[in-house]
Amino acid sequence: MKHIKSILIPLLGLVAIAAPAGDFSSKIFYGKDYGNIQAEIIQYYPKRRIVIANDDPAKRIHTFVLDPAGKELIKTGDFPMPMHPSSLAVFPGKPYVITVGFKDGGKGMLVVNGLGINNFGQQMYQLPVGDHPDSIAISPDGRFAVIACESEEHGDMRPSIDFIDLRELKAGTGGPKLLKRIDGVMLSNELGVPEKVIEPEFAAISPDSRMAAVSCQENNAVILFDTTGTYPKYQETVKLPVYSEPDGITLAGTNGNYLLGIAEEGGKINGNKKHRGGNAFSIYQVGFRKKARLLCRRDLRKTLPGIKPTKRIDPENVGFITINGKQQFFVLMERLDAVAFYDVTDLTNPRLLGLGKCGARPEGYCIAQLGNRVKLITGDEDEDGGTGAITVIDMK
Repeated sequence: MKHIKSILIPLLGLVAIAAPAGDFSSKIFYGKDYGNIQAEIIQYYPKRRIVIANDDPAKRIHTFVLDPAGKELIKTGDFPMPMHPSSLAVFPGKPYVITVGFKDGGKGMLVVNGLGINNFGQQMYQLPVGDHPDSIAISPDGRFAVIACESEEHGDMRPSIDFIDLRELKAGTGGPKLLKRIDGVMLSNELGVPEKVIEPEFAAISPDSRMAAVSCQENNAVILFDTTGTYPKYQETVKLPVYSEPDGITLAGTNGNYLLGIAEEGGKINGNKKHRGGNAFSIYQVGFRKKARLLCRRDLRKTLPGIKPTKRIDPENVGFITINGKQQFFVLMERLDAVAFYDVTDLTNPRLLGLGKCGARPEGYCIAQLGNRVKLITGDEDEDGGTGAITVIDMK
Protein backbone atom coordinates (compact mmCIF):
# COMPACT_ATOMS: atom_id res chain seq x y z
CA MET A 1 0.00 0.00 0.00
CA LYS A 2 1.36 3.41 -0.89
CA HIS A 3 2.12 5.93 1.85
CA ILE A 4 -0.82 8.14 2.79
CA LYS A 5 0.03 11.44 4.41
CA SER A 6 -2.16 12.64 7.25
CA ILE A 7 -5.25 14.65 6.31
CA LEU A 8 -5.92 15.81 9.86
CA ILE A 9 -6.45 19.44 10.70
CA PRO A 10 -4.86 20.86 13.88
CA LEU A 11 -7.22 20.95 16.85
CA LEU A 12 -8.62 24.41 17.41
CA GLY A 13 -6.47 26.44 19.78
CA LEU A 14 -3.62 23.95 20.08
CA VAL A 15 -0.12 25.38 19.97
CA ALA A 16 3.10 23.81 18.75
CA ILE A 17 4.76 21.75 21.48
CA ALA A 18 7.23 18.91 21.42
CA ALA A 19 6.39 15.30 22.30
CA PRO A 20 9.23 13.26 23.79
CA ALA A 21 9.99 9.71 22.71
CA GLY A 22 9.51 6.96 25.27
CA ASP A 23 7.07 6.97 28.17
CA PHE A 24 4.74 9.93 28.68
CA SER A 25 4.62 11.35 32.21
CA SER A 26 1.29 11.13 34.02
CA LYS A 27 -0.30 11.85 37.37
CA ILE A 28 -3.06 9.62 38.72
CA PHE A 29 -5.75 11.02 41.02
CA TYR A 30 -7.39 8.09 42.82
CA GLY A 31 -11.12 8.03 43.51
CA LYS A 32 -10.58 6.87 47.09
CA ASP A 33 -9.09 10.30 47.85
CA TYR A 34 -12.29 12.03 46.73
CA GLY A 35 -14.87 10.01 48.67
CA ASN A 36 -14.62 6.74 46.75
CA ILE A 37 -15.90 8.15 43.47
CA GLN A 38 -16.06 6.35 40.14
CA ALA A 39 -15.00 7.98 36.87
CA GLU A 40 -15.66 6.59 33.41
CA ILE A 41 -16.60 9.14 30.75
CA ILE A 42 -14.83 12.44 31.25
CA GLN A 43 -15.19 15.92 29.74
CA TYR A 44 -13.57 19.34 30.05
CA TYR A 45 -15.13 22.83 30.12
CA PRO A 46 -12.16 25.07 29.22
CA LYS A 47 -13.60 28.45 30.20
CA ARG A 48 -13.54 27.49 33.89
CA ARG A 49 -11.05 24.57 33.71
CA ILE A 50 -13.78 22.22 34.95
CA VAL A 51 -13.35 18.45 34.59
CA ILE A 52 -16.62 16.47 34.67
CA ALA A 53 -16.95 12.70 35.20
CA ASN A 54 -19.95 10.39 35.41
CA ASP A 55 -20.50 8.01 38.32
CA ASP A 56 -23.01 5.34 37.33
CA PRO A 57 -23.32 3.49 40.69
CA ALA A 58 -23.80 6.73 42.66
CA LYS A 59 -26.25 8.29 40.15
CA ARG A 60 -24.11 11.43 40.11
CA ILE A 61 -21.69 13.37 38.01
CA HIS A 62 -18.64 14.83 39.72
CA THR A 63 -16.94 18.14 38.96
CA PHE A 64 -13.34 19.18 39.55
CA VAL A 65 -11.13 22.17 38.80
CA LEU A 66 -7.79 21.47 37.15
CA ASP A 67 -5.08 23.87 38.31
CA PRO A 68 -3.23 25.87 35.59
CA ALA A 69 -0.23 23.55 35.71
CA GLY A 70 -2.34 20.40 35.53
CA LYS A 71 -0.81 19.07 38.74
CA GLU A 72 -3.81 19.32 41.08
CA LEU A 73 -7.41 18.21 40.68
CA ILE A 74 -9.72 19.92 43.16
CA LYS A 75 -13.20 18.50 43.69
CA THR A 76 -15.86 21.21 43.48
CA GLY A 77 -19.19 19.44 43.58
CA ASP A 78 -21.63 16.68 42.66
CA PHE A 79 -24.73 16.86 40.48
CA PRO A 80 -27.36 14.28 41.50
CA MET A 81 -28.91 12.53 38.50
CA PRO A 82 -32.43 11.06 38.14
CA MET A 83 -30.89 8.02 36.41
CA HIS A 84 -27.64 6.03 36.14
CA PRO A 85 -25.41 8.36 34.07
CA SER A 86 -23.64 6.39 31.34
CA SER A 87 -22.15 9.17 29.19
CA LEU A 88 -21.86 12.94 29.02
CA ALA A 89 -20.63 15.74 26.76
CA VAL A 90 -19.92 19.45 27.22
CA PHE A 91 -21.84 21.76 24.92
CA PRO A 92 -19.26 23.54 22.69
CA GLY A 93 -18.85 27.16 23.74
CA LYS A 94 -21.78 27.08 26.17
CA PRO A 95 -21.92 26.52 29.96
CA TYR A 96 -23.85 23.24 29.74
CA VAL A 97 -23.11 19.56 30.20
CA ILE A 98 -25.52 17.05 28.66
CA THR A 99 -25.72 13.67 30.36
CA VAL A 100 -27.50 10.53 29.18
CA GLY A 101 -28.31 7.49 31.25
CA PHE A 102 -30.96 4.96 32.15
CA LYS A 103 -33.48 4.58 34.92
CA ASP A 104 -33.86 1.33 36.84
CA GLY A 105 -35.44 -0.84 34.16
CA GLY A 106 -33.39 0.61 31.32
CA LYS A 107 -35.50 3.48 29.97
CA GLY A 108 -33.24 6.27 28.71
CA MET A 109 -33.10 9.91 29.75
CA LEU A 110 -31.15 13.03 28.78
CA VAL A 111 -30.45 15.78 31.33
CA VAL A 112 -28.93 19.25 30.80
CA ASN A 113 -27.03 20.85 33.71
CA GLY A 114 -25.41 24.27 33.93
CA LEU A 115 -21.67 24.86 34.26
CA GLY A 116 -21.69 28.67 34.47
CA ILE A 117 -21.20 30.84 37.53
CA ASN A 118 -24.93 31.58 37.81
CA ASN A 119 -26.30 28.16 36.82
CA PHE A 120 -23.65 25.76 38.12
CA GLY A 121 -25.25 22.39 38.81
CA GLN A 122 -28.73 23.59 37.96
CA GLN A 123 -30.82 20.97 36.17
CA MET A 124 -32.30 22.84 33.24
CA TYR A 125 -33.96 20.29 30.94
CA GLN A 126 -34.90 16.62 30.73
CA LEU A 127 -35.78 14.56 27.65
CA PRO A 128 -36.70 10.86 27.27
CA VAL A 129 -34.36 9.06 24.84
CA GLY A 130 -33.88 5.49 23.59
CA ASP A 131 -33.38 2.44 25.79
CA HIS A 132 -30.15 2.11 27.77
CA PRO A 133 -28.12 4.93 26.14
CA ASP A 134 -24.40 4.25 26.26
CA SER A 135 -22.75 7.19 24.49
CA ILE A 136 -23.47 10.79 23.46
CA ALA A 137 -21.56 13.14 21.15
CA ILE A 138 -22.40 16.80 20.46
CA SER A 139 -21.65 18.42 17.11
CA PRO A 140 -18.95 21.11 17.34
CA ASP A 141 -21.35 23.64 15.77
CA GLY A 142 -23.95 22.92 18.48
CA ARG A 143 -26.73 21.90 16.07
CA PHE A 144 -27.33 18.35 17.22
CA ALA A 145 -26.28 15.41 19.35
CA VAL A 146 -26.18 11.71 18.50
CA ILE A 147 -26.85 9.02 21.12
CA ALA A 148 -26.02 5.31 20.84
CA CYS A 149 -28.76 3.40 22.68
CA GLU A 150 -27.57 -0.16 23.00
CA SER A 151 -30.56 -1.73 24.85
CA GLU A 152 -28.10 -4.29 26.35
CA GLU A 153 -29.90 -7.06 24.41
CA HIS A 154 -32.81 -7.06 26.87
CA GLY A 155 -35.92 -8.53 25.28
CA ASP A 156 -38.19 -5.71 26.47
CA MET A 157 -35.91 -2.93 25.20
CA ARG A 158 -35.07 -1.83 21.67
CA PRO A 159 -31.78 -0.54 20.24
CA SER A 160 -31.74 2.82 18.48
CA ILE A 161 -29.57 5.69 17.32
CA ASP A 162 -31.15 8.98 18.44
CA PHE A 163 -30.39 12.35 16.86
CA ILE A 164 -31.24 15.28 19.15
CA ASP A 165 -31.98 18.84 17.97
CA LEU A 166 -29.96 21.32 20.07
CA ARG A 167 -30.57 24.51 18.09
CA GLU A 168 -32.94 26.04 20.64
CA LEU A 169 -30.59 25.16 23.50
CA LYS A 170 -27.76 26.84 21.61
CA ALA A 171 -29.87 29.96 21.02
CA GLY A 172 -31.09 30.04 24.62
CA THR A 173 -34.73 29.80 23.58
CA GLY A 174 -35.57 26.25 24.65
CA GLY A 175 -34.39 22.76 25.38
CA PRO A 176 -33.32 19.70 23.38
CA LYS A 177 -35.83 17.83 21.20
CA LEU A 178 -35.81 14.49 19.41
CA LEU A 179 -34.86 15.12 15.78
CA LYS A 180 -34.82 11.58 14.37
CA ARG A 181 -34.67 8.04 15.73
CA ILE A 182 -33.03 5.26 13.73
CA ASP A 183 -34.89 2.36 15.35
CA GLY A 184 -34.06 -1.31 15.64
CA VAL A 185 -36.04 -2.28 12.55
CA MET A 186 -34.04 0.12 10.35
CA LEU A 187 -30.79 -1.03 11.94
CA SER A 188 -31.75 -4.68 11.46
CA ASN A 189 -32.42 -4.09 7.77
CA GLU A 190 -29.05 -2.39 7.33
CA LEU A 191 -26.93 -4.78 9.39
CA GLY A 192 -28.71 -7.95 8.31
CA VAL A 193 -29.10 -9.34 11.85
CA PRO A 194 -32.06 -9.64 14.24
CA GLU A 195 -32.98 -6.51 16.14
CA LYS A 196 -32.43 -8.13 19.53
CA VAL A 197 -28.67 -8.61 18.90
CA ILE A 198 -27.97 -5.08 17.62
CA GLU A 199 -25.79 -3.03 19.98
CA PRO A 200 -25.10 0.64 19.15
CA GLU A 201 -22.12 1.33 21.42
CA PHE A 202 -20.31 4.62 20.80
CA ALA A 203 -21.01 7.89 18.95
CA ALA A 204 -18.63 10.35 17.28
CA ILE A 205 -18.99 13.48 15.11
CA SER A 206 -16.49 15.05 12.70
CA PRO A 207 -14.84 18.39 13.57
CA ASP A 208 -16.89 20.18 10.88
CA SER A 209 -20.16 18.61 12.12
CA ARG A 210 -20.95 17.14 8.68
CA MET A 211 -20.51 13.44 9.46
CA ALA A 212 -21.54 11.27 12.41
CA ALA A 213 -20.53 7.70 13.20
CA VAL A 214 -21.86 5.04 15.58
CA SER A 215 -20.11 1.76 16.37
CA CYS A 216 -22.23 -1.38 16.72
CA GLN A 217 -20.06 -3.56 18.92
CA GLU A 218 -21.69 -6.97 18.73
CA ASN A 219 -22.25 -6.51 15.00
CA ASN A 220 -18.63 -5.70 14.00
CA ALA A 221 -19.68 -2.54 12.19
CA VAL A 222 -19.57 1.25 12.21
CA ILE A 223 -22.47 3.17 10.64
CA LEU A 224 -21.79 6.55 9.02
CA PHE A 225 -24.35 9.36 8.58
CA ASP A 226 -24.33 12.50 6.45
CA THR A 227 -25.29 15.34 8.82
CA THR A 228 -24.85 18.32 6.48
CA GLY A 229 -28.61 18.98 6.38
CA THR A 230 -31.26 19.37 9.06
CA TYR A 231 -31.95 15.63 9.20
CA PRO A 232 -29.27 12.91 9.16
CA LYS A 233 -29.02 10.64 6.12
CA TYR A 234 -27.51 7.17 6.03
CA GLN A 235 -24.11 7.21 4.33
CA GLU A 236 -22.35 3.85 4.66
CA THR A 237 -21.74 0.86 6.91
CA VAL A 238 -18.10 0.00 7.51
CA LYS A 239 -17.90 -3.76 8.04
CA LEU A 240 -15.06 -4.98 10.26
CA PRO A 241 -13.54 -8.45 10.63
CA VAL A 242 -15.58 -10.91 12.69
CA TYR A 243 -14.84 -10.77 16.45
CA SER A 244 -13.51 -7.18 16.14
CA GLU A 245 -16.24 -5.80 18.41
CA PRO A 246 -15.58 -2.05 17.94
CA ASP A 247 -15.94 0.16 21.00
CA GLY A 248 -14.71 3.77 21.02
CA ILE A 249 -14.41 5.58 17.68
CA THR A 250 -13.31 9.01 16.49
CA LEU A 251 -13.62 11.14 13.36
CA ALA A 252 -11.02 13.65 12.18
CA GLY A 253 -10.64 15.80 9.08
CA THR A 254 -12.97 18.19 7.26
CA ASN A 255 -14.75 19.03 3.99
CA GLY A 256 -15.89 15.49 3.21
CA ASN A 257 -12.43 13.97 3.67
CA TYR A 258 -12.25 12.18 7.01
CA LEU A 259 -10.36 9.63 9.05
CA LEU A 260 -12.28 7.10 11.11
CA GLY A 261 -10.31 5.68 14.03
CA ILE A 262 -11.64 2.55 15.73
CA ALA A 263 -10.80 0.75 18.99
CA GLU A 264 -11.43 -2.93 18.20
CA GLU A 265 -11.94 -4.32 21.70
CA GLY A 266 -12.32 -7.90 20.51
CA GLY A 267 -14.48 -10.87 21.43
CA LYS A 268 -14.05 -14.57 22.15
CA ILE A 269 -13.49 -16.66 19.04
CA ASN A 270 -16.05 -19.47 19.11
CA GLY A 271 -16.53 -18.84 22.83
CA ASN A 272 -12.90 -19.61 23.71
CA LYS A 273 -11.67 -16.95 26.14
CA LYS A 274 -8.03 -17.77 25.31
CA HIS A 275 -8.53 -16.92 21.66
CA ARG A 276 -9.90 -13.46 20.97
CA GLY A 277 -10.29 -11.33 17.90
CA GLY A 278 -9.80 -7.58 17.79
CA ASN A 279 -7.41 -6.26 20.44
CA ALA A 280 -6.42 -3.87 17.68
CA PHE A 281 -6.93 -0.38 16.36
CA SER A 282 -7.74 0.54 12.79
CA ILE A 283 -7.85 3.73 10.72
CA TYR A 284 -10.08 4.15 7.68
CA GLN A 285 -10.36 6.93 5.11
CA VAL A 286 -14.04 7.83 4.69
CA GLY A 287 -16.06 10.51 2.91
CA PHE A 288 -19.25 11.36 1.06
CA ARG A 289 -18.16 10.36 -2.44
CA LYS A 290 -16.00 7.35 -1.68
CA LYS A 291 -16.26 3.98 -0.02
CA ALA A 292 -14.42 3.49 3.25
CA ARG A 293 -10.81 2.49 2.68
CA LEU A 294 -8.70 0.70 5.27
CA LEU A 295 -5.38 2.48 5.80
CA CYS A 296 -4.03 0.37 8.66
CA ARG A 297 -4.98 -2.16 11.30
CA ARG A 298 -2.60 -2.99 14.16
CA ASP A 299 -3.00 -5.94 16.51
CA LEU A 300 -1.65 -4.49 19.76
CA ARG A 301 -0.66 -7.96 21.02
CA LYS A 302 1.79 -8.23 18.14
CA THR A 303 3.13 -4.68 18.04
CA LEU A 304 3.58 -3.64 21.69
CA PRO A 305 6.87 -4.83 23.22
CA GLY A 306 6.75 -7.54 25.87
CA ILE A 307 3.11 -8.54 25.32
CA LYS A 308 2.10 -12.20 25.07
CA PRO A 309 0.03 -13.04 21.98
CA THR A 310 -2.82 -14.28 24.20
CA LYS A 311 -2.87 -11.20 26.45
CA ARG A 312 -6.14 -9.26 26.54
CA ILE A 313 -5.50 -5.61 25.67
CA ASP A 314 -9.15 -4.50 25.27
CA PRO A 315 -8.70 -1.19 23.42
CA GLU A 316 -11.54 1.00 24.73
CA ASN A 317 -11.14 4.35 23.01
CA VAL A 318 -9.04 6.20 20.45
CA GLY A 319 -8.30 9.75 19.34
CA PHE A 320 -6.24 12.02 17.12
CA ILE A 321 -4.22 15.03 18.24
CA THR A 322 -1.77 17.45 16.60
CA ILE A 323 1.47 18.02 18.53
CA ASN A 324 4.18 20.31 17.19
CA GLY A 325 2.69 20.08 13.70
CA LYS A 326 2.75 16.27 13.70
CA GLN A 327 -0.34 14.07 13.80
CA GLN A 328 -0.61 11.56 16.63
CA PHE A 329 -3.07 8.79 17.35
CA PHE A 330 -3.64 7.39 20.82
CA VAL A 331 -5.30 4.24 22.14
CA LEU A 332 -6.73 3.72 25.64
CA MET A 333 -6.01 0.11 26.66
CA GLU A 334 -8.31 -1.15 29.40
CA ARG A 335 -6.38 -4.29 30.37
CA LEU A 336 -2.96 -2.62 30.35
CA ASP A 337 -3.99 0.47 32.35
CA ALA A 338 -2.17 2.61 29.82
CA VAL A 339 -2.44 4.79 26.71
CA ALA A 340 -0.31 4.06 23.62
CA PHE A 341 0.74 7.03 21.46
CA TYR A 342 1.59 6.72 17.76
CA ASP A 343 3.04 9.03 15.13
CA VAL A 344 0.64 8.78 12.16
CA THR A 345 2.39 11.12 9.75
CA ASP A 346 2.26 8.06 7.47
CA LEU A 347 -1.23 6.74 8.07
CA THR A 348 -0.37 3.34 6.64
CA ASN A 349 2.51 2.83 9.05
CA PRO A 350 1.85 4.12 12.60
CA ARG A 351 5.03 4.45 14.68
CA LEU A 352 4.88 3.85 18.44
CA LEU A 353 6.07 6.89 20.41
CA GLY A 354 5.56 5.61 23.92
CA LEU A 355 3.06 4.79 26.68
CA GLY A 356 1.35 6.79 29.38
CA LYS A 357 0.38 5.04 32.63
CA CYS A 358 -3.27 5.32 33.79
CA GLY A 359 -5.38 4.20 36.69
CA ALA A 360 -7.22 0.88 36.38
CA ARG A 361 -9.38 0.35 33.29
CA PRO A 362 -9.21 3.62 31.28
CA GLU A 363 -12.49 4.18 29.45
CA GLY A 364 -13.06 7.80 28.37
CA TYR A 365 -10.87 10.82 27.73
CA CYS A 366 -10.83 14.54 27.08
CA ILE A 367 -8.12 16.99 26.01
CA ALA A 368 -7.26 20.14 27.94
CA GLN A 369 -4.97 22.96 26.89
CA LEU A 370 -3.30 24.79 29.76
CA GLY A 371 -1.18 27.62 28.41
CA ASN A 372 1.36 26.02 26.10
CA ARG A 373 0.77 22.55 27.52
CA VAL A 374 -1.67 19.93 26.30
CA LYS A 375 -3.05 17.35 28.73
CA LEU A 376 -4.81 14.10 27.94
CA ILE A 377 -7.21 13.31 30.78
CA THR A 378 -8.61 9.79 31.16
CA GLY A 379 -11.47 8.39 33.22
CA ASP A 380 -10.41 5.07 34.73
CA GLU A 381 -13.43 3.12 35.97
CA ASP A 382 -11.79 0.08 37.66
CA GLU A 383 -14.59 -2.48 37.39
CA ASP A 384 -12.90 -4.91 39.78
CA GLY A 385 -14.17 -3.46 43.03
CA GLY A 386 -11.92 -0.40 43.17
CA THR A 387 -12.99 3.22 43.11
CA GLY A 388 -11.39 4.22 39.84
CA ALA A 389 -9.21 7.23 39.07
CA ILE A 390 -8.67 10.25 36.86
CA THR A 391 -5.30 10.43 35.09
CA VAL A 392 -3.66 13.54 33.63
CA ILE A 393 -1.01 12.76 30.99
CA ASP A 394 1.45 15.47 29.97
CA MET A 395 1.63 15.82 26.17
CA LYS A 396 4.35 18.46 26.14
